[in-house]
Amino acid sequence: MKRMARGFTLFELMFTFVIIFVVIIGLGWYVVGRAVFCGNQWFFDSAAIQAVQVDHPEYVKVVKAERNVYDLSRVLVETKDGERKTFCIDGDVFVNLDVSDPDGIDCKDL
Repeated sequence: MKRMARGFTLFELMFTFVIIFVVIIGLGWYVVGRAVFCGNQWFFDSAAIQAVQVDHPEYVKVVKAERNVYDLSRVLVETKDGERKTFCIDGDVFVNLDVSDPDGIDCKDL
């Protein structure tokens, strides 16, 4: 009499789980990598204006932003009256921003 095999072997189950795990990890790194290393520019703009407004509430709009991961980032902001000023921002990949006035710092205008 022939025995009917039921279910899957342990090797087949482990192999399937490893493939699924690799795909999930790969997709996670793809999504996180794009957000962190490419920089979500909209998020950086909104975080930059909030960081600038802590010490300078008169600035209300980001005109131009240049995000650098390994160097100082520069952001050009504008008041309601149209006055513009460039600020240097030291930020890490998690968008923890430290804003400094360009006076005394080598921060070129945008």
